[in-house]
Amino acid sequence: VEIIVHEEGGKIALHPGIVSDIHPDGTYDLVKLEHSFVLKNRRRQDFQTYRPYQPGMSVLWQTAKDKYDPITIVRLLPGSFRPGFEIHGTYSFTMDGEDQPGLVREERAMKMHRWAGVDEVVGVN
Repeated sequence: VEIIVHEEGGKIALHPGIVSDIHPDGTYDLVKLEHSFVLKNRRRQDFQTYRPYQPGMSVLWQTAKDKYDPITIVRLLPGSFRPGFEIHGTYSFTMDGEDQPGLVREERAMKMHRWAGVDEVVGVN
């Protein structure tokens, strides 16, 4: 899933996560994968289906605790995930604004998140 986080200035961050528990009252416990911590008793509008990143998409890569660097996705590496489990896959990417343009790196999807697009409707699927 993508966990919906409303940031300052009206931006919406979409962080990778998984549903770890469903409660009888209709709330969910979500694990925010970048930090490996549980967000308890969340509502359905707090997350949406994970959408694999497309080539050329700008996202943020967690390089240290609370440090994110802008990157551009090259592709989701085939064979790095089972169908429907892209969140567990690996992306190749380039660093934005790096001194070595074109250097391609690899990292797990769960270490990346994105900003919602300007016209994107979130939390409805």
